[in-house]
Amino acid sequence: MRKALILDGLLFVTACTANARALTDDKPAGNRLEFRRVSLCDYIDEEATKAGFRVAHLRNTHLGCSQFLASDGEELFAYDGQFPTPEEAKRYLDWKVARYFKILSRGIKTNRRGEKVGYRVEVLVAADHKDSAVMWTNGAMFYQIIAKSLADAEELEKR
Repeated sequence: MRKALILDGLLFVTACTANARALTDDKPAGNRLEFRRVSLCDYIDEEATKAGFRVAHLRNTHLGCSQFLASDGEELFAYDGQFPTPEEAKRYLDWKVARYFKILSRGIKTNRRGEKVGYRVEVLVAADHKDSAVMWTNGAMFYQIIAKSLADAEELEKR
C-alpha cells in the first residue's frame, strides 16, 4: 500500500521496516541517545525538479528518506541524494537554505581526519521555531536531517 505526504514536494512511502534496529556506537548507552529507524521512503522534491535540479542518473530530484524515533521520544527525518557533481550538491544545499527561515550556522564539513569534504549548515525551518535542520554535502552527496531538537539532529548526524 502506498501513502503520500506533502513536504516541500512529494513523498512516496515505498518500504517500511518492522525491526527495531538502533543506531548506536559500541559504547555503553548511559544517557546516550539511540535512534530506531521506523520507515524508509523515497522523496521527490518537485519544487527542486522544477528549478532544474537532478540527482545522478535520474530526471528529477529523487532523495532517499528515513524516519527515525530517538530514545528521548523525538521524531527525525533524514534525506540524502547523490548529485552529478560536488558543485551541484552544494548548489542544491544553498537553494534549500534560501527557503528556510533562519541560518543558525554555516561552515565547512570535515571528515574524522579533519579533511574538508563539503559544506554544512544549520537552520530553523520556519518562523514558528518548531523544526530545525542540519544539512551538509560530502562530495556529490547531499544530506539533511530535520527534527524538533537541533541537538538530536546533530547527534544523528554523528552516526
